[in-house]
Amino acid sequence: MHSGGEAELAPGAAGRVCVVELGAETRVGIFVPESGAQRLLTVAGAPSTLDAPDFDLTLSYERAIAEAEARAGMFGFPEPPSRQGDITRRPPVFAVTGRGLTSGPSCFFVGSLVPRDLETLEQAITDRGFTLTGRAATAVHTFRDRIDGPATIDVIAAQRPDVVIVALAEDPEGQGLAYMADLLVGGLAGREPGYVPVITVFVGGALDERAVMTLEQAFTVHAASVQGGMPDVPLDMSVPGSLLDRVAQTVSDRRFSGRTVPESIAVAPVRSTSAALEVAARALATQQSLDVAVVLLDDDQVVIAGHQNGTSTSIGTGRRTDAMRAYHVGLQTPVERVAQWAPEAPLPQAIRRMVLNRSAHPTTVAATPAELQLAHAVWIAAARQVLRESEDGRSPIDQDMLDLVVLTGRAAETVGRPVQAALLLVNVLEPVGVTQLALDPASSLAMQGALASSGVQVGIDSALVPLGVCVAPRGRATPGEPAVLVEVRPSSGSRVEREVNAGTLDVIQWDARVPAEIRIWPQPRFDIGLGNGRPAQLKVNVEAGLVGIIVDARGRPLAWPDEQQERQARLQQWLRSTDAFPVLTPTVSSSDV
Repeated sequence: MHSGGEAELAPGAAGRVCVVELGAETRVGIFVPESGAQRLLTVAGAPSTLDAPDFDLTLSYERAIAEAEARAGMFGFPEPPSRQGDITRRPPVFAVTGRGLTSGPSCFFVGSLVPRDLETLEQAITDRGFTLTGRAATAVHTFRDRIDGPATIDVIAAQRPDVVIVALAEDPEGQGLAYMADLLVGGLAGREPGYVPVITVFVGGALDERAVMTLEQAFTVHAASVQGGMPDVPLDMSVPGSLLDRVAQTVSDRRFSGRTVPESIAVAPVRSTSAALEVAARALATQQSLDVAVVLLDDDQVVIAGHQNGTSTSIGTGRRTDAMRAYHVGLQTPVERVAQWAPEAPLPQAIRRMVLNRSAHPTTVAATPAELQLAHAVWIAAARQVLRESEDGRSPIDQDMLDLVVLTGRAAETVGRPVQAALLLVNVLEPVGVTQLALDPASSLAMQGALASSGVQVGIDSALVPLGVCVAPRGRATPGEPAVLVEVRPSSGSRVEREVNAGTLDVIQWDARVPAEIRIWPQPRFDIGLGNGRPAQLKVNVEAGLVGIIVDARGRPLAWPDEQQERQARLQQWLRSTDAFPVLTPTVSSSDV
């Protein structure tokens, strides 16, 4: 059984490994070795039984494994059918990810460390699979004067992290730890039904045993004295590192509390969705030497992860009720922002109906093009809100430095046409210049990131399907004026030349099997990356993918008319010009005849 660190394949498993994703469905990804890396073979799932009356994950896990065996056939499962039920012949579970965990590995930091030691401790936290959801930190010794305790408790109660870490560089009089003990016990214990975080304490010098005993009355506590942590003496991470290992095990032991879970899943390393996607984005960027962003759109969460200029980041939204039922992201997205992206004004009742239906039946898909358009409008508005409301008020994704963007999640699984996936990416991120677009149709990137973070070499790019390229000059002009001219010269076939006006979208398609030379001539008010009006020719030939080239001459940033009907008309024009959705024929009633 795998428990983290370097990968060791079980004897007789033919090199196959498995990753389990827990959410509305229990999904399993089967990976096989190829050219020195694990590559995705198949993904299969079944409706989750983690929250069924018996709280037994075994049923859905068995169904998902059986479906994977059926899809992969003899190539993936060479054992005779009569032996497929033997659990010892199944691939070992190397990692678990997903939003369906009883408690995800998250933590909130409170303390007084110098920036150097704070960075070191945060790295140790993320290395153990935790997601840091927030911090209340000061580098000065007047801890009580600089930390707003009641406000910090309010934030912790709202975020409900699994672990609260209190790290004090020094506390000779015990004032800082005693203060935090009183705050946590008096302000947090019993405040949120069923919420009891693990409290982890690091203090320079001797521990205040009385404060620790106060905390132990209400919480599970891990406490230790540490060395260093002063401006001239770096923090010694030997004690905090081993203590964090024990804390991670404590959280792991609690995450399936009250539920029946197969042992292979219960003991596997856990990676949050955001952490797994961050690893996947970094692996993609490294494998292809590109700046990468990954957009995950699910009914109950939105996560955007990126790796640009050597730095990884991830942001997201999504929360659960105490009963583990997921909130739909539409419940947290203002109606007026959704209306901006809906070709027909969505009444609040229409959004509410869709949101409640998806919350009650999370595995359903849109039944009509209009319903799918509304779902996409909700996703776009929710994702743009995530970017707008990031920690420092600015998007952590630099739209000028995007070489490749990938769509994953429920949206990737359910798009009706490939161009819909391309538009989701373009409308969410507003990339500038020339950007490759790709689709993760099996929604496997979180699985692959979780596997990679467990020490396994993963060929992540093999699971992606190229959508094409987005050409988006920065600039603005009066709608209708020429903005950019794009020329496509396939290695075989006719040359295509298209002039696109400001404020519009267009799609250029050619034989997907034929690479083409791309030349771009922006108008003087527009810049494709070399300066206003300066033409560009791509250094490498481009293949059309599933969509071709999306020419986005709407300008950056996007500008909208103030009048609602004009805004809707413009959106409908964008959808028609890209053939994103079927043209709906009005129904003729008897009164119209």
